Amino acid sequence: MEPGYSTRIDTPEFKEAMDKGNRTFVLTVALTALFLPPLVAGIAALISREQLPIVVAACAIVWIITIAIVAWLLGKRFLGKSWDGVVDSQHVGSERSGSGHRRQRVYITRFVTDSGRKVTYKERTLHPFYDYLTFGDRVRYHPRLSYPFEKYDKTADETVICPFCGRMSSIELTECSSCHKPLLV
Repeated sequence: MEPGYSTRIDTPEFKEAMDKGNRTFVLTVALTALFLPPLVAGIAALISREQLPIVVAACAIVWIITIAIVAWLLGKRFLGKSWDGVVDSQHVGSERSGSGHRRQRVYITRFVTDSGRKVTYKERTLHPFYDYLTFGDRVRYHPRLSYPFEKYDKTADETVICPFCGRMSSIELTECSSCHKPLLV
């Protein structure tokens, strides 16, 4: 195998798998945006019946915030641009969890793009890229993929990360051993 980025991303098979994954992503995000705010408002209305106008206003605010988050996620996924770069550094840190009560481990990989921009990528529970990439590796970022980084030089690798499910598969395979979608080899 020669070093280089995979040309498989341009094949009909790969585009079909990517479109199917993106349809699932959009459906999940849209359903969350539609049903989460009314559910929160319904629970709040049950808890505080006397303060219905405040509950309705709070529901509207939650809905607006949810729509803004959905727009950001969709824009990032579909309007983001690919870039090439290099792994600049990696380290393990910690940050407060969502509730702020406890700290959780964070695996941080920093990149410098060919245009000089610095990009930080954080992984929390699963950290396939932190384990797979090393300092100095050239990478390409594919924003429409769930696991968006492709390594340029895979010649010394025995496995690659599936861009759809994040599982490691043998570099000898053309499709993931777990989700059976095409690999970038």
